[in-house]
Amino acid sequence: MAQLTRDQAISWNKGNENGFQFDPQYYVFHQGEKTSIKKISMGENKYLYVHLMYRESYQNYIASCQPVAHFALYFKEGSVSVSHGLGYWHNMGEATNKKSYNTLKALSALLNDENCLEIFETLQKTKVNQLA
Repeated sequence: MAQLTRDQAISWNKGNENGFQFDPQYYVFHQGEKTSIKKISMGENKYLYVHLMYRESYQNYIASCQPVAHFALYFKEGSVSVSHGLGYWHNMGEATNKKSYNTLKALSALLNDENCLEIFETLQKTKVNQLA
């Protein structure tokens, strides 16, 4: 399991914009992979989580790293939050041959709350929220 200090988390959070923050839980659970996340209140105990991360992409048998924004709707039920399905992925630029957390931080500047809600609404209308 990856180790994380408070100083590392504070340092890695610098440069994120529009309410995005370094995600320490993802870092620890996914063997040191740095991602950023933000939570947007949608009223009535509903929250939209927007997660900047990489997904593996394959073209002509060659793997690459696709920067994406993952959108998932969570409902607060008592002391826990619950989401249904796998959410939606939105490509955020060209795939590269390696992951760069600085690239994800730069992409956070493009995703204010209004943009996130607009993208999420479009994804809900045009994509399937696959159930696991």
